[in-house]
Amino acid sequence: MDICPRDEHKTLEWITVLCSAKLPYRLSYDDGKWMIHVPASSAEVAHREIDTYEEENRDWPPRDVDFLGLPVTRGTKWAAGLAAATVLLFFAWLGPYRPYHDVLRAASMDSAAVVSGEFWRLLTCLTVHADLTHVLSNTVCLFFFTLAVCQCMGTGLGLFLILVSAAAANAAVAFGSGMRHVAVGASSACFAAVGILSSNHFIRRLRGCAGDRVARGRAWISLFAGLGLLGVLGTGPRSDLSAHAFGFVFGMLLCLPFSWFGVDRFSRWGQCILGVLAVAALAGAWCLVAFVV
Repeated sequence: MDICPRDEHKTLEWITVLCSAKLPYRLSYDDGKWMIHVPASSAEVAHREIDTYEEENRDWPPRDVDFLGLPVTRGTKWAAGLAAATVLLFFAWLGPYRPYHDVLRAASMDSAAVVSGEFWRLLTCLTVHADLTHVLSNTVCLFFFTLAVCQCMGTGLGLFLILVSAAAANAAVAFGSGMRHVAVGASSACFAAVGILSSNHFIRRLRGCAGDRVARGRAWISLFAGLGLLGVLGTGPRSDLSAHAFGFVFGMLLCLPFSWFGVDRFSRWGQCILGVLAVAALAGAWCLVAFVV
């Protein structure tokens, strides 16, 4: 009896199945097609073995999981460039943080002031940096992480999630610290982006390999990779460890519903509105600084 696989790969798979079942066969190649010949006495068993193999491997290999979701577009690059340029421009304008500088002092993340109601500091502190090394390291990280997040979530939603997660992280530090805590820098936004990326990769991998225990186990690698970045990049001697950790956690949590249900439901206008809201929130926070000073 003759069995006709659809291509060379399937031919190799099926003769492997027959070999493992210790069934005799013979191969021939005619008119661009492979043929597997089995004795009539073994035909029923051979078909059963091949059918069983195909049924067990119907969903293997699993379909490719699109980790980043959306293509890198000109808008995505502009969003990442805007985030990085904003940090650099504020540093060029105001210089490094100095406690005696009225504007910088009013824009820093002073936990006592935040608790008393000066909530604009949760955002303005992201654009204030201690020195040139501080601003350059944060700018590079912010550019690449923002680029990846906007590729995952869309330009507007990506910027919005990073900003909200960073503000939430700073609020958690302000209200959770038992003593006065003053901090500056965009690192909480950087690690918020890392948390968003880790969570998004984890959810997409988890949804893309339903029923495969091994692949589900590998989905956790995304979270461990994010924690590894947090440990490597976020634990320096002058680092604000609590802000970094909270940024990572809030980024993960706020990203979950969007990764699970998908971002395709956001139209181009929806993405634009969220992006404008993110920019307007930061601009409004700085307007409050100018008003107070």
